Amino acid sequence: MRNRQVPTIIAALAASGVGGLIATPAAHAEETPLGVLELVIEHQADTDKTAAVRLECDPTGGSHPGAEAACSALKEVDGEFAELPTRDDVCTMDYRPVMVRATGQWRGEPVYYEDIFANTCAAGAETNGVFALSR
Repeated sequence: MRNRQVPTIIAALAASGVGGLIATPAAHAEETPLGVLELVIEHQADTDKTAAVRLECDPTGGSHPGAEAACSALKEVDGEFAELPTRDDVCTMDYRPVMVRATGQWRGEPVYYEDIFANTCAAGAETNGVFALSR
């Protein structure tokens, strides 16, 4: 036989405002992203031609056009940009240098990464898609 007093007690506690004290701490904890990064590509010959996006990982968000893939790539190297593998993109041999920069945090630690690549395609390919900012 089911005890009918338990729902009544819970309803009474909730009505009195005590119900909030019963909730688990996780229910009130804010979800802190694994990483929050600002990614910038600046064309060296034309500084007016700059692209910038925000990338959030776990939960995935921001304005990066390939956020899921970029977060996945960064998780594989635990946010170490210098460790990102090169993917097999076919890029032209045009030399239009771009400087890439990442600032923000990964696992609560500050991130600063900067490098120069031959062109935007190379920047995306040599960072496993993290700096592939155009679709």
